[in-house]
Amino acid sequence: MSDISLLVLDECHNARRASIYAQIMHEYLSAKLSRNENVPQVVGLTATPGAGRSKETALSDVQTHLIDLCALLDATRGYCIVEKHKQNLDDTVFSASIDVCTTSGRDSTDLFLSEATTFMEEIERDLEVQPPGAKDDISYLQWIEKLRNQLFANSEGRDTEDFQKTSLSLDFLEAYSSALAIYKDLAAPQALDNLVESLHQYDDPESLVTKHSQRLMKKHSRIQASL
Repeated sequence: MSDISLLVLDECHNARRASIYAQIMHEYLSAKLSRNENVPQVVGLTATPGAGRSKETALSDVQTHLIDLCALLDATRGYCIVEKHKQNLDDTVFSASIDVCTTSGRDSTDLFLSEATTFMEEIERDLEVQPPGAKDDISYLQWIEKLRNQLFANSEGRDTEDFQKTSLSLDFLEAYSSALAIYKDLAAPQALDNLVESLHQYDDPESLVTKHSQRLMKKHSRIQASL
């Protein structure tokens, strides 16, 4: 420790508990109190001294935290803020500018939005169901999952055409709901990627054994082209 004349601790608020900074300062304080060796001058720098880890935000807790930090750093004069050369500091330190741009969202006449919504409404009418909320909302996906659970609860009818039709329709509704949620805030390619990934198991023509599945995929392909 006596070989050092100036000890600079950047982000000195990290000097707590068993941190490296705390260990260094404990060695420093031991050397200073023993009076057997010279100790360096200590400079602690921080822009965020913090308020401690107390769950309470009382002023006394903050004061106690700062006093403990100053004591560990041997800051006998307390802490100081930049005043005399503040303008020089402001001229030197880069400050990022933040511009917030608010968009108006998708136009209701957007081709993909209108085509996808119409397609989903056709499937809903075919299933004779009434969905809750907007089609791009989490409540819609929860509603689909509820219908799917009800469908699979009847284990005896899984080989029937009605079961296959309903299961396929729910898969399409789920895929399009997720795509609309993405399309609401992101670009078309992200929505398209989600659709392709969600319905890739139906790309194989051999999987489209019913007129219902063929009709859904035909309409799905046309909507994909609109993106």
